[in-house]
Amino acid sequence: PSLKNFLVEAAEAVPHHDGGTLEELWRTQQGMAPGTPLSLGNLGGGSDYVGFYNHIGVPSLGHGFGGGSGIGHSAYDTYAFVTRFADPGFKAHTTSSRLLAVAALRLANATVLPYDYERFGREMSGIVEGLLSDGKRTEDERKALRGLVSAFRDMEGTGRTLNTARAHALEKGMNKVQAQEANSHLRRVERAMTREEGLVGRPWFKNLMFAADYDNGYATMALPTVQEALKAGESVRVIRETQDLTARVNEANLEIIAAIGAMG
Repeated sequence: PSLKNFLVEAAEAVPHHDGGTLEELWRTQQGMAPGTPLSLGNLGGGSDYVGFYNHIGVPSLGHGFGGGSGIGHSAYDTYAFVTRFADPGFKAHTTSSRLLAVAALRLANATVLPYDYERFGREMSGIVEGLLSDGKRTEDERKALRGLVSAFRDMEGTGRTLNTARAHALEKGMNKVQAQEANSHLRRVERAMTREEGLVGRPWFKNLMFAADYDNGYATMALPTVQEALKAGESVRVIRETQDLTARVNEANLEIIAAIGAMG
């Protein structure tokens, strides 16, 4: 979630091969009016980012151009098929490459990393509120989950302050030391929400925000330590995992606050 707005802004700068911009195409496909946030999914597992995102907590993104051919990862996934049927002239490939190039250049040249923890906190608190809406939760589970909602809402507020402070600092100018210190803290935000021992039964998966669903290597599971405990019906474990996660979110929030302070 911390890179979703960044990706949309990059798409605004990329022309689409059928006219307009890539962002305008996405907006049309989703039926979203101008100015309303586009819906982007969350990363799960089974792709090239897993070592960075699921293992060590580096913010990551992925994109692709879908279609109805259904030949990916099959014996028909060939150069001949692409050139004759899937993407004659490699127009979609070119658009995709342009998006990647714009995103890479903007990240590489950013004075301060463009992570958006306002959206991150808002999306994650919404996910926890969804878990709270289940009438099967015990009162102790609800109390723990409400604490996690509060932690993510705090992050949303701090993230909003970060967005304002970063824009102001970039406008007035920052020295190299300030930028390096701010970025050092921002790089630690999502790593603070990992756990060295990993998920129960899956120690390699250390990111506690999202992971591949235990039953589906490609599907996304948000807050896996909490959701897996809920699926197992182990109330004590639900409370323990929720409280552990809340502490890590609070630690991550302190890194955001430190980044704000570094920017003056």
